[in-house]
Amino acid sequence: DRSFNGNIENMSIWSIALTEEEIINHSYLNPDRDEEGLLSHWKFNAGSGDILYDHSGNGNHGTINGATWTYDIPLHIGANLISFMSLPEDNSVSNVLSSLDGIAEGIIGEGVAATANPVLGWVGSLTHLSNQSGYWLKVNQDTDFYVTSENISDPDMFFSLNTGANLISYPSGDNISLEDAIPSPESFNGIIGEGIAASSNPVLGWVGSLTEFEPNHGYWFKVSEEMDFQYQYDSTDELSRSIYTCLLYTSP
Repeated sequence: DRSFNGNIENMSIWSIALTEEEIINHSYLNPDRDEEGLLSHWKFNAGSGDILYDHSGNGNHGTINGATWTYDIPLHIGANLISFMSLPEDNSVSNVLSSLDGIAEGIIGEGVAATANPVLGWVGSLTHLSNQSGYWLKVNQDTDFYVTSENISDPDMFFSLNTGANLISYPSGDNISLEDAIPSPESFNGIIGEGIAASSNPVLGWVGSLTEFEPNHGYWFKVSEEMDFQYQYDSTDELSRSIYTCLLYTSP
């Protein structure tokens, strides 16, 4: 037995020979599920437990053995409204944000916050992070924030929303329109992202500058009543949902 020591982001197996042009195209764009000769397609960005999902539609799912999942959250200088698609077992603020030492200045959640102190480390009421919550993360420079975890989060997770404003995550790795994600917006007063927002209109549906949910972003949901909420996805294949974007599969 041999193991691969490195990073894999995309891999596919075909029953036909591809032209040089097709190979180049597929290095930038994922193949369609109905492409001739496509047997298996692993994006290395979706799975469950120790299963790595095959996105070809042929059900050739792989088995994960002794690896970790890593994804990138691009940050700009100032405040970023983010969420975590997945978190390590040690989900303390100090551990998750350790790669941002000297860069991250503070992080704010719903009713909680923490500040980076050069002597004491992270101090404040926010001590641990959740993959269900959104956060304002303030950094002093543009940077790529890499997060590594042992497991991946369930995109079908339920969110317990309270009446009023709730700061929550978006657990998918694919953009999806508000209309698809929330087809029945009657109980939703509005949703606010970073610099964008949308409100629910009884005639027009969702209106505003916020038109779709994006991976690694956090959102304020304002609802008129308590509810258990679950994002809806437009994929007909449950095993083709992307959980991460720009995700790398890394052997230890």
